[in-house]
Amino acid sequence: MPHLPIEIDDVVRRLRIESANARRAGNVGITRRACRAALALKPDNVDSALELGTLDAQTGSSLEGLPLLRRVTHLAPHHADGQANTGSALLASQKIEAALCTIRRALSLQPDHDGARYNEALAHQHSEDIERAERAYRRVLATHPQHVEASRNLAVCFHSLSRVDSAVQTLRKQIG
Repeated sequence: MPHLPIEIDDVVRRLRIESANARRAGNVGITRRACRAALALKPDNVDSALELGTLDAQTGSSLEGLPLLRRVTHLAPHHADGQANTGSALLASQKIEAALCTIRRALSLQPDHDGARYNEALAHQHSEDIERAERAYRRVLATHPQHVEASRNLAVCFHSLSRVDSAVQTLRKQIG
């Protein structure tokens, strides 16, 4: 029986499909294994690094996900999702200034990036720049008026600015 060469790109492509299917099914373990296998074969695979880094960051392992996400921003500096997810992981790691810088880079690449816009507001709020946080939350709500977290955080900003009536009005608007 002849030995057929297996192309690494084909294997990585199959692993990416397996990863996507597992993610949709909610199987984090298979998603992680498929991404790790793809990265073992092809360390510069941006999609696998982004998916695994984001998954780690979302499941409370920001410190594990951050090097992968930084790899994405290095390999694909114009990848808005890579920049945004790196900013999110930096924010979760309490690296506020680095998070803001990375989030701004994501917004310069894709001004309507919803996750980056919301994380920009969070970063301003964490850095106690409440007025900028307020403006950023308003931008989020301008495009997503039902964004519960943005409404709640905007109300907190109003309260911090001693604008209690605005805080109450924001919350009332959210609950209908």
